[in-house]
Amino acid sequence: MSAREDQTTEATAGAAFRQCASPPRTRAQSSVLSIRLTAEERAQLERDAAGRTLSAYARERLCKSWGGSRRGRSGPIKDHQALARALGALGKSPQTGTLKGVLRACEEGAIVLNVDAEDALRRTCDRIDAMRADLIKALGLKVE
Repeated sequence: MSAREDQTTEATAGAAFRQCASPPRTRAQSSVLSIRLTAEERAQLERDAAGRTLSAYARERLCKSWGGSRRGRSGPIKDHQALARALGALGKSPQTGTLKGVLRACEEGAIVLNVDAEDALRRTCDRIDAMRADLIKALGLKVE
């Protein structure tokens, strides 16, 4: 191999190495923000993150205040449309209103149930209210 061929091979190999070693230019550049937290602060953040990574949760909270974009939804919810349909069905369900009407009638004395039945009815209404609140929270909606 001549000296000129040797230099060409080195230049080609060097260019190939640099191309492989450097990050692709199409990838958006990001930077790291590091903060110190007490054990209590970190534990609270982990509870608030509710299954999301702390980075995703912190980014969402910080960027939300100034309108920064989010790449997508994070967290354990896989089908937001199905969740919204479930909330809508719960709101339109005549059984929910009927149960609450029966409970009101019991409280007013129009219907007489034994104590156990009335307690079971009250617990059922409370569970329905809790499900509604959980669905609203999961969808990130505001309660009016």
